[in-house]
Amino acid sequence: MSTEPAVRIPPSLAPSKDSLSLWNFSLSPGWTKEEVRILSLCLMSFGVGRWQKIVDSGYLPNKTISQLNLQTQRLLGQQSVAEFTGLCIDPAEVREHNERRIAQGAKTKGGIIVNTGPNPTKEVIMSRLKENASRFGLKDEQVAVAKAQLMGIIQGQKLQRSCEKFSLETRRQAVAAMIRQAGRRCDDEKKKDDKQISALLCVDKQGLQLYSLEEKGEKNTEELRNYLVKLMNTLQVVNDTIETMRKDAMQDITNLDHPCSADQEKKKDDDQVERIATQSRCKPTTKRTR
Repeated sequence: MSTEPAVRIPPSLAPSKDSLSLWNFSLSPGWTKEEVRILSLCLMSFGVGRWQKIVDSGYLPNKTISQLNLQTQRLLGQQSVAEFTGLCIDPAEVREHNERRIAQGAKTKGGIIVNTGPNPTKEVIMSRLKENASRFGLKDEQVAVAKAQLMGIIQGQKLQRSCEKFSLETRRQAVAAMIRQAGRRCDDEKKKDDKQISALLCVDKQGLQLYSLEEKGEKNTEELRNYLVKLMNTLQVVNDTIETMRKDAMQDITNLDHPCSADQEKKKDDDQVERIATQSRCKPTTKRTR
């Protein structure tokens, strides 16, 4: 029997029915729960203190480094984040630990633990960093799951924004067009049934089929990667469909601006045929001479 310890599942990646609340803190001004969820996954993917990487990633547009730092303090439940610098950790797990410290009498301000006494030396910070890496550091497979969830959320948001531009009826038409286009894009141009198309895209006859945050938490790394591929395929088909619909709409506008253009073209063709026929009837015949 193997004595290898089981891989620890951090709270933010645990199935929703097993995880503790992720919202035992107050949001900083200007932050939504969805943005905090994305920040949590960024800390798990890039590491604490890697603010410039998070900013450059574009996952949290319009957020400054100071905003990221402040909200991370609230997520961790402590003011000092230096002892976590560079570590890929689950902030919810650190906060659970700090809540136990608060229950034991740790000094707090605004609901988070603050430093007491002299500022820690470099040696003290490095010692805590090593301890935190051992206690809270995520394994490579856990970081991979966090990255897959992060990509899934972002692609899902893009897809949702694309579809929100249109009315319900237009969305239904777009879904139908997507299903038809997916069938044409299949290998060997073989016609695929709805079940097979659903395996390629995040759509069926009812519309878009996107995972909720809870559903994402119950998926393993391979399932999340497959979901990400489906999301990207769906987004590509949505963009293609939108472009086709845009061209059709522009053509409709052109036809409305020139309602008689088709009739005029037909009349021109009829007039040309009539002229040719008239010329043929009136053209004098000439005798060929030897």
